[in-house]
Formats: sequence, structure tokens, C-alpha cells
Amino acid sequence: MTKFIKVFFIFSLFLLGSNYVLANINNIIENNYLFKTSTVAVSVKDVNTEATLYKYNCEKLLHPASTLKLLTMAPVIDTLGDNYIFKTEVFIDNNNWYIKLSGDPLLTSDNLNSIIKQTKKFANGKNPNKIYIDTSNALDEKTSGTGWMNDDNINWFMPTFSSYNLDGNCVKVNIIIDEISKQPKITCNDVYNINFINNLTSDLKDDFNYYRSNLYSDDFIIFEGSIKNPKSITVPVLNPKRHFIAKLDNILKKNNISYYNNYEIKKTPNNAKLAACYETPAEKLYPMVLKNSNNMLSETLFKIAGKEKLKTKKGSFEDGKIAFYDFYINKLNLNPNYRQIKLEDASGLSRNNLVTVDFMTDAIIKLEKYKNLNYRNYLTRGNQGTLTNRFIDIRDNIWAKTGTLDGISALAGYILDENNNLIAFTIMIQNYTENNKDAKKLEDEIVYAIYRGEIN
Repeated sequence: MTKFIKVFFIFSLFLLGSNYVLANINNIIENNYLFKTSTVAVSVKDVNTEATLYKYNCEKLLHPASTLKLLTMAPVIDTLGDNYIFKTEVFIDNNNWYIKLSGDPLLTSDNLNSIIKQTKKFANGKNPNKIYIDTSNALDEKTSGTGWMNDDNINWFMPTFSSYNLDGNCVKVNIIIDEISKQPKITCNDVYNINFINNLTSDLKDDFNYYRSNLYSDDFIIFEGSIKNPKSITVPVLNPKRHFIAKLDNILKKNNISYYNNYEIKKTPNNAKLAACYETPAEKLYPMVLKNSNNMLSETLFKIAGKEKLKTKKGSFEDGKIAFYDFYINKLNLNPNYRQIKLEDASGLSRNNLVTVDFMTDAIIKLEKYKNLNYRNYLTRGNQGTLTNRFIDIRDNIWAKTGTLDGISALAGYILDENNNLIAFTIMIQNYTENNKDAKKLEDEIVYAIYRGEIN
């Protein structure tokens, strides 16, 4: 009888504790001013038992922002692994050069310059008759995601992506104060031509904005407002092919290679000889996506993984999407349907992406148990990457992926709580007009509530 009373007492405490925590987390959400006008969704589950520990709006379809990368990168890494290599090669056949591109998203002008130097040496300094560009085994022609916002085409974190990836498909624009007129002056030393309308004035504070306008041309940037100090701004190019060719032209001139013909698209002949090659291992890119949330890399990798999985000639988002669903259905035994997820890009930039926090948490659990990946170690720890200055005191107990867009904030991953229970969680907050910092603060409060072991 005494033993029964003890068990009943302990069980009662457990129930009281659980109810207290439920109220506590509800209070965290409902006492936050974001609760009144915004949508908050939370899903928390035990990784070992897969039991639901807490849920709030868990079946609502919401915008995941960059937490989507947590889902899209898993099939990419599973498909490409540690062995896939992006190769940028130059072949020679009958004194014609064939530059074979792979869409390497880390390729730089310095890398391309090195390849051209090697090719010139291989050709014994002889100028090429024709230079062809071979994109037959790279990416399709689509350079942005479905549902990307047109007014975001000026943001460096939303660059275009294609077979012609070079220098992150971005250029540097400098704003200086002219010594004579004391007025702002805009310069761009890049060989890729961008036009500017300068409506800036000098003032005692920096208060300016810039945007593209297709009223003038595809690459026209208008600057307005006031400038106090010099600025250096990174802007994406709209035409990655034109950007690549402009820089290739410049590199040829620097290496004293005379070439005055057009660059035609043509597949490399089978008997052409390899003159130069630059390689980037795909595994180098994974942490740049999952820890630093690089959008261009995630979109490129997703297409390439689809190409490799389906053995197609060029990588496309559609191929990547097929590989995505194949992975989650056949390898993780999940059944992602239209009531749980709508996938429109790989990076989470698209406003057409939708997912429930419940599905994401289920996927996070399955990924932990899928031993082929050891996926948790790819994610960001506290005070690292996009979690810099967050969760410093529990940095060894959290592995997560952040997500941020205008009016959208999200966080998903794993927490090892104070009782050494591994917990999977997803938090999404959206439809707010306030500062993103307030949404991040709410996420932090929920995470610490989970960490304290208050949900068992």
C-alpha cells in the first residue's frame, strides 16, 4: 500500500509539473504582444519516444523561411555525400577552347584567372580560334526561385544562380564623399556594367535606400537619401551569364590572350584534351548553408542533387523536388502531403513555401535516427553562425537552423535538456510588423523553457 501511495504521489507530481509547464509556455506566448496580431506555432517532441510534449497551432501551414534548408539539405547531403566535386574545366580541340561549367557556386574570378593561365600554358601561348562555353552538365536556365519578391532583387542574400555562377553573382558598389564638391559619389570598379541614378545628398547622418527600377533598364539602381560616411554595398547581378562573360573577357585581356569572337554555347567534343581544371568539393558547401544560411549555395546544391539522383543532363528544381520527396518517403518513412508542406524553392526565400511545425519536427526526429547522415552535427550550435550571440550559456546543448524574412521568424532543431533528454522542436512566428528582434526574443524564451526540462 505504501509503495502504491509513493508511486501515485510521484505520478501526481509529474502531472502537476506537466500542467504547470503547459501553462508556463502558453503564458510565454500569450503574454507576448506578438500573440495578439501575429501567428505563433510551436511543436516539441521527444526524439527517443517521438511523443508530443507540447503543441501550439501545430497543423497550420506557415512560411518556414530559412528553416526550410534543414529539410532540403538532408536529401542533398544524402545524394551528393562527401565525394561529389564541382569541376570547372577547360578543354582544347583543334585550337578551340571549351570552358565546361558545373555551376560551382564558390567559383571566383581568381579561380577563373588561374584556369585561363593554365590553359594558355597548355596551349603554348597560342591564342584560341574560338572559345565555347559548355553548360551541358550544369544547371537549367531558371535563375531565381518561384515566389521570390521582385523588390528583393537588390539584396545580396538573394543572388541569382545558374551554370555561370561567379563571385557569388554579386558586385561591390562604393559610395564616397567627393573631396571637391563634398557630395556623395557612386562608383563600381567591376567590369560588369551597372547604371546608377544618384539622388544622394551629404548630411550629418546616414539615412538612405537603394532599389532597382525596370523603367530604365534591367540593371539600373537608384540611390536616394543622405550619406554621412563612405559605404561599400554588395548587390546581386541580374544576368549571371553576362556577368561571367564580362569577367572572362577581362581575364583574357589581363593574360594577353587576343580574342574578338563571340562566346557560343557548345558541348565539349569527346576527344578534346583537358588543359586546366578547378575543383570544389560539395562537402565544403554544406556548413555554409546550414550554419550561415547561404541561399545561392542551397539552390545550386538542390538542383545538382536532383540531377545526380535522376541522372539527368542539367540540374533543375523539379528534379531536386523529386529527389526530396523520394528521400522523405522511402528513406525516412514520412508521407509529406499538401496539408503538411508546399515546396517552391530550396532556400526558404519563396513566400510560396508552406510547412507545418508538426511535420518539420517529425522530420527532425527521423533525421536524427537516420544514421547515414549524422545530420545534427551539420546544424548551428549556440553562439555560432546565424545563432551568434544567442544561447551562449547552452551552446553545447542546442543544434538548430534559423529562419528570417520580413515579418517572419523561425527556429528549428534539437535541444539536449538539463535531464539529458534529446528534444526536437520547431517554432514559427509570422505576420508581424515589429522588429525581428522581438520575435527572436520570444523564440529564445520558448527554447529556454524547453531546455530547463519543464516538458517531459
